[in-house]
Amino acid sequence: MRTRNDKKKVSILKAAGKVFPKKGFHKTLMDDVAREAKIGKGTIYRYFSHKEDLFFSILENAMDEMYGRMIDARRKRNSPENKVEKMIEAMADFVIENRTLMNLVHEIESREIMKRVKKVKAHNHKVIKVLADELENGARVGKFKQGDYTLWAGMMAMASRGAFHSHPEISKSKTIKNITDVFFYGIAKN
Repeated sequence: MRTRNDKKKVSILKAAGKVFPKKGFHKTLMDDVAREAKIGKGTIYRYFSHKEDLFFSILENAMDEMYGRMIDARRKRNSPENKVEKMIEAMADFVIENRTLMNLVHEIESREIMKRVKKVKAHNHKVIKVLADELENGARVGKFKQGDYTLWAGMMAMASRGAFHSHPEISKSKTIKNITDVFFYGIAKN
């Protein structure tokens, strides 16, 4: 059960998730977030030490949600291909829902970004590991060939993020199909 403090923190994150994309990183003030959350500015500082902390907390929460969806996809009784497809869909949703925030990262001073690099890298390793584990599982049951599952998972994750970030005009389902087709069947003519 969520405590009142947890609900308040979630409310702040949701409000900030609306304000940052509208105003940009530099023009967003904690006052703007407080107004959107309908709380006092001081309440924000109980949970977040500064604006960068709040901003990266939004992205980290979204990454955690994406990872949870990937784990859920692995638990379902589906084929390895379907599980991988659902995991790519989770990555797609993350990029689509957070594209504007991800574009704002370049506005933040590099020393603030460097403070968060370890967390982001740790998260990426978790995502790649769960995807690699499913690729290995698929190989065990004869659906995929043996190989460097971690490398393949990293390539899949990068392809997914890149495709959804740089080509928003292409439908999610079409992009997922293209990514899985390339990885499952290749691009060479037989």
